Amino acid sequence: MRDQIGDFLQFLVHLSCMDNTLILCGSNSQHVIIRMKVELRNKYFENFKIENTSLVGANLIKCNVSGSQFNNVKQVEQI
Repeated sequence: MRDQIGDFLQFLVHLSCMDNTLILCGSNSQHVIIRMKVELRNKYFENFKIENTSLVGANLIKCNVSGSQFNNVKQVEQI
């Protein structure tokens, strides 16, 4: 069940790249994904848009985020 919820939330994040009215939905979904500690390594998040949220705690190692837009997003610096 937890995996299905994570998959659904990732789907909502992907919708943000198709329609600007869904940016808030994608941003909130991404935040919940991170809080649930869903495995994100090697996922594709190309061209997605998130704003007014935090990526603190996200493990985006080897994720493809090319073309993505981050507006007012708190991030952790990479080492």
